[in-house]
Amino acid sequence: DLHRVDRRQRQMCIRDSADTSCSDKAEKVTLPEIMRCYVQGSFKKLQDGEIATLSDLQQKIIKASPPSVIRAFSIGTEADKSTLMKAMDEEVTEYLSNMMIYNYVTDLAQMTTLFLNTGQKEMSVSRNQVTQIYDEIDRKLEEANQLKELAEASLAKMKNGAAYNKIVDKYSKSMSRQITSNLNK
Repeated sequence: DLHRVDRRQRQMCIRDSADTSCSDKAEKVTLPEIMRCYVQGSFKKLQDGEIATLSDLQQKIIKASPPSVIRAFSIGTEADKSTLMKAMDEEVTEYLSNMMIYNYVTDLAQMTTLFLNTGQKEMSVSRNQVTQIYDEIDRKLEEANQLKELAEASLAKMKNGAAYNKIVDKYSKSMSRQITSNLNK
């Protein structure tokens, strides 16, 4: 079927353009897969010293990371970087995916509510005419709040992981002490 072939090609294009530095792209294109590649690509660029080439989304990912994580990717050993990436991969992806959807839904709900309120005031639209839309907004906001809870649980799970905490603790010292320590080895 031509429609399925065209759709599959678009999905592959989205996956391939999501981030070319993703080393292990999955065959199926999903939002979590795209986000996982962005996370992986962000930290790969940080690790390689390519900070100036970070996309807007990659900059947000880095800014949302604890300073000790950034230190580990900037000056850590290859083993530490690999361990940290594995520890972060699934949870950070789930966190970012769910939070992006949550933010999108809440922004859309705010805009839609504003338009409906304006319509009621300026165009004599009655509350009865838009009640179903308001109810749907409320349902979508409830679903979005569930996604936010899942996102926060993913972040908590990552922060409670032994491998993550071992690396974070190791790089929680000040940057100058850590560089000096690494140079002395």
